[in-house]
Amino acid sequence: MASMDYLQLAAALAPIVWLIFSLVVLKLPAYRTCALTLVCTLALAVFGWWKMPAVMAFSAALEGAAMAMWPIMIVIIAAVFTYNLARHTGSMDVITRMLSSITTDKRLLVLIVAWGFGGFLEGVAGYGTAVAIPASILAAMGFQPMFAAVICLVANTVPTAFGAIGIPIVTMAGVTGLPVETISYYTALQLFVFIILITYLLVILTAGFKGIKGVFWATLVSGLAFAFPQLYTAKYMGAELPCLIGSVCSMIATIVWARLFHRDTAAQVDPIPAAEKVKAWLPYILVFAFIILCSNLFPAIRDALGAVKTTVRIYGDNPFTFKWIATPGALIIIATYIGGMIQGVKVREITGVLGSTAKKLVYSGGSSTFDVEFMKPPRPESGPRSGRPW
Repeated sequence: MASMDYLQLAAALAPIVWLIFSLVVLKLPAYRTCALTLVCTLALAVFGWWKMPAVMAFSAALEGAAMAMWPIMIVIIAAVFTYNLARHTGSMDVITRMLSSITTDKRLLVLIVAWGFGGFLEGVAGYGTAVAIPASILAAMGFQPMFAAVICLVANTVPTAFGAIGIPIVTMAGVTGLPVETISYYTALQLFVFIILITYLLVILTAGFKGIKGVFWATLVSGLAFAFPQLYTAKYMGAELPCLIGSVCSMIATIVWARLFHRDTAAQVDPIPAAEKVKAWLPYILVFAFIILCSNLFPAIRDALGAVKTTVRIYGDNPFTFKWIATPGALIIIATYIGGMIQGVKVREITGVLGSTAKKLVYSGGSSTFDVEFMKPPRPESGPRSGRPW
């Protein structure tokens, strides 16, 4: 490679290197450094080796912004909106009490909340929600807040491949021209072993190597219940559902195993009426149901809702399409509205929570600011606190 090619490659990589350096080393706010990076990238494109016409460069940036807002940013706002509404209605307190009633064993709680529920949120929304929301729940259950954040970050390493309704896989298929099902299947195949390993790593981080004793089979069940459904779904249903279905199966399997074989670790809590349990989980149940109904499993519904769209030409010859209903973010918002109304919340209240959520996320663009308040001290009645210095 000629020296000029090396210089051109270095120039092309410079914005990416700067973005990583400014976020990790300089710790600049994401919205500031991203704006600066965009300006530098435009300058390199227009005045650098590429001599890209200014109009084309700005239209490319505009299409990137459109894609960032819809469908990506709307997914983040929607997921945090669902959580904030659960806090507003008190449903999150009920969910926390329900999870605490399953077991007081912190190893099992990590597998259920950080791994199972965190994987579900990664499959639904991704982009940080799968760390922030489960971490807040763990903190409310008695975990040290920093540990809760770290353990959720570790748990989130594997599910990100299919995160946010398969957006990484779908994007790769669009760029490479390869079938989505092929990329999806081989991705799940590569992740199979790592899924098993990560569940044991979570237990080790929670209680040390000796902590595996007593939950070895529960940990294996948690991993296999995630890996097998994800592999099957990836092979036959595409990229949108593998993480979602795998995480739900893992969470259910781990809870059932804990109920059967770790009954002695269940916490003594006041009984919660079945109707109250269902109402507390209702927004998340509806999110799951809506996404399933709009998947490849139900092409008639998917195509009907997908027809509600607007197509515009922003950059290049390929038009950009805004799907207004058949997109994960919109489905989550609709499901949350319906769930909230069934819970007895007025539409005006729900809209206020949505507006507040969007306002708090406007600067970060979903990268750093979540209204989950998981650094607050946990409430004493929420769960166990004794044992290791969590």
